[in-house]
Amino acid sequence: MPSSPPQTLGIVLKPASESARVALEKVLGWLAGRSGEFKLERVLVHESGLSKGALLPVGEACDDGGLAETDLVLVLGGDGTLLWTVRMLEDYEVPILGVNVGNLGFLTEVPLEGFPEALTKALNGEVKLEYRSMLACFLTRENASQSLGIALNDVVVARGPSGRLITLSVLAENTFINRYRADGLILATSTGSTAYNLAAGGPILAPGVEATILTPICPHTLSNRTLVIPSDTTLTVRLEEGTEEQGEVCVIVDGRKAASFTGKDELVVRKSRHRMCLVKNQTLDYFRIVRTKLKWG
Repeated sequence: MPSSPPQTLGIVLKPASESARVALEKVLGWLAGRSGEFKLERVLVHESGLSKGALLPVGEACDDGGLAETDLVLVLGGDGTLLWTVRMLEDYEVPILGVNVGNLGFLTEVPLEGFPEALTKALNGEVKLEYRSMLACFLTRENASQSLGIALNDVVVARGPSGRLITLSVLAENTFINRYRADGLILATSTGSTAYNLAAGGPILAPGVEATILTPICPHTLSNRTLVIPSDTTLTVRLEEGTEEQGEVCVIVDGRKAASFTGKDELVVRKSRHRMCLVKNQTLDYFRIVRTKLKWG
């Protein structure tokens, strides 16, 4: 669906990245030279990406709260920076335009040299928006439920440095699925199918496929394969008691350690009521991105 012209633009850049800092200067300089072309009232730059004494031709520093009040967020970095931005906008469906100043860039689809055209279209409201499903993650401990946040890519239960296998039981809507003895388990969205899931041998799903992927990490039993289930299924993961005595087991949400996991806990993962809103690069289709990033023929 098309977007309406934004009046407030937020900019997030990869922290401590000189290339992202240079990209920010290019973007702000470009905006300053075209201040009369768009209906922008404010340009906010997330303060964690700024160095001391940074001079901004346009714009002002902001925190997470200020970013959530914007109409469009421009991300200068890689997919990791975009995931960080999604966490800041967890409760808000603010459109995100990703400019790749990082490495792989499945989500940051626009190359740096292409930002003027993409940003012009976005600021004129001439873009296509794509909504991506996310996972909500909760840890139940001693009858109290704690939110571990949302995941655009994946929720991972993984063993620590001990090197020993862990044993996990998984239920779907209280129906037992399987008991996995493995290095861990990945619960991925379609968006996250090209992340850790892919590296662990899981399938690639197109973003429009509403599904959750369960991929064991190095399972002890070779017949334990990836399972794809409907995205509206609530999943419960339990750790066999005593496993944590062999070393720490962690719950990792989009690459960030969210909690330690014990045999007395339950991990509940379900489809989030919030979605990520992505501004599409209209010069690329998904399969071209996959071919390019994975170096297919």
